Amino acid sequence: MLPRAVMVAFGAGLVTIALPPSAVTTQSVPLAQALSVAPARQPAQATEAVTFSVHVYLPRLFQRLGPDVGDVPGDTPTATATETPTPSATPGSIGTATASSTALASATAFGTGTSTAAGSPTPTASNSPTTAITATASPTPYLQVTFLNIGQGDSAWVHSSDGWDALIDGGNRGRGGDILAYLATQQVPELDVVVATHPDADHIGGLIGVVEGIAVTELWHNGQTATSGVYQDLATAVATRAIPTRVARDGQSYTWGCCVTAAVLNPPDPAGSNENNASIVLRVSLGERDFLFTGDAEDAAESRILDRLRRVDAEVLKVGHHGSKTSSSKRFLDAVLPYFAVISASLTNQYGHPHQETLTALTDVGAQIYCTHRHGHVVVTTDGRELTVAPATAQPPSATTCRAGTSTR
Repeated sequence: MLPRAVMVAFGAGLVTIALPPSAVTTQSVPLAQALSVAPARQPAQATEAVTFSVHVYLPRLFQRLGPDVGDVPGDTPTATATETPTPSATPGSIGTATASSTALASATAFGTGTSTAAGSPTPTASNSPTTAITATASPTPYLQVTFLNIGQGDSAWVHSSDGWDALIDGGNRGRGGDILAYLATQQVPELDVVVATHPDADHIGGLIGVVEGIAVTELWHNGQTATSGVYQDLATAVATRAIPTRVARDGQSYTWGCCVTAAVLNPPDPAGSNENNASIVLRVSLGERDFLFTGDAEDAAESRILDRLRRVDAEVLKVGHHGSKTSSSKRFLDAVLPYFAVISASLTNQYGHPHQETLTALTDVGAQIYCTHRHGHVVVTTDGRELTVAPATAQPPSATTCRAGTSTR
């Protein structure tokens, strides 16, 4: 595996290639040269005369040498590629609960789905050197993840250059309209996969409006059920539209589009009764770059993942449980070693998210921290080698920025 390439983060006038702690060179480059990957469908207009200060760091790079999960024999999640997801049943019931679910008799259950992957084998990413590409067109595959600013909740849109689109969670009820409006600006006609990481309302509430307002090919869930109104309404919406469902379990691996892989790292089978620790955890990868989506997984789930896999490193971490101190354990962060960490939370929330303990832990591993309540939508793009981070606002990525104005709980 080639060494991790330098990371690029840009806001209003600064591109930081972030492999701290010691800079070895500094230079200014034109904006077009700094933008190493193409945005999704509507590239922003850029002026060639604009320059950015680029800081290049090396020491931490060498901590990243070595195999990823997929490079270690026995660590690669595998699944057969022959089965299809379970079609939805009648309105009010999406199939039946899985054997590992803790369904109550009165609860509407998501479908059993399948525990195996559908699609072609994961392609091998090219290790050939890349060159700067323009924001208009390029044959180079790219992956773009937008962490959406939807208040106290989680939602991320995943888009690949060949038009594959997925949505991971949808925030609280009522946020579906906001998500649909954003997807419309990006000219997204349908969603190939919608992932409901776990039944909490601040993760699945907005998915009701999403599945009602845009075509969805398949919905993934963790197999748990709930008696809450928001869960029941989502189950009804999915069943009414006959959206096929799939139960995600660790060890599964899927190919999204031509070149993106999605490995399920959690939950196990059976998933257990704790909703947070049964969150679907996904490692989405293109080439040498990895995004880790952790839902609300807490320390117990993090430990279980680390006990099973020797390597879970990822350049981009969606911080677990909105930055709660119950997630992001030292052992987990030391293993992931993220360059960029994104926290999805509201500025004022009753939980005091993100907690200072989490922000300190992220700072200790050298992560640049972005928070949706301060940075707005955070767009991260990679061509499999280089990364760009584009927050909606020019706030610096730091614990201080994320903590300012939030509750002190």
